[in-house]
Amino acid sequence: KGAGDRSKASGIVYPFFGVKGGVGSTIIAANFAIMLHRLTGKKTLLLDLDLELGESALVLGVQPRFSLVDFFENFRRMDAGLLASYIEQHDSGVHLLSAAFQPQKAEAITPDQVRRMLQFLRQHYEYIVIDTPKSFGPHALAALEQGELVFLVATADLPSLRNIQRGLPLLKRVLPHGEDQLRLIVNRHSDHDAISIGDIFGKMGGRTKTR
Repeated sequence: KGAGDRSKASGIVYPFFGVKGGVGSTIIAANFAIMLHRLTGKKTLLLDLDLELGESALVLGVQPRFSLVDFFENFRRMDAGLLASYIEQHDSGVHLLSAAFQPQKAEAITPDQVRRMLQFLRQHYEYIVIDTPKSFGPHALAALEQGELVFLVATADLPSLRNIQRGLPLLKRVLPHGEDQLRLIVNRHSDHDAISIGDIFGKMGGRTKTR
């Protein structure tokens, strides 16, 4: 099937969004993809959508030959065979589609291209785990709006708390089912943190389930 095929996409998308830099969202997304594949045995892709500074390849310890830029340059003739040539396979069996090697080359990628890419990838993978950009820019929103669940990754500190509070109204508008699709992961939590888990989950309305 080519990229223009409009058959129903069935793959499930799980975006991971770091509410600020340094919260560990890339490592968590990579480990989630590995465990998801290990537990289900289903075809799983880790998509590095941090277009300018993505590090998923580094985290997985692979050296990709191609990136998202190459993928988009050939998207009009994309099919399963060509897709396979752009994918790297980790020892775990998880596939990786890497971010751009040179940040300036990512400038040509549009949010609409991201949407079309995800529709295409959902026809070829049962699970797509996305490491999103760490901003509420249009590329990140294009990915978040297609998520079955959206995982917000934070640490127990004031910047995370502030960014969650500022971002929630936007996320509720973008996501088809609003805050019901949001799950919060608090990474590297300690009982000695100045801000408690309760404080952070309180900003989410107390309705998230993942810790």
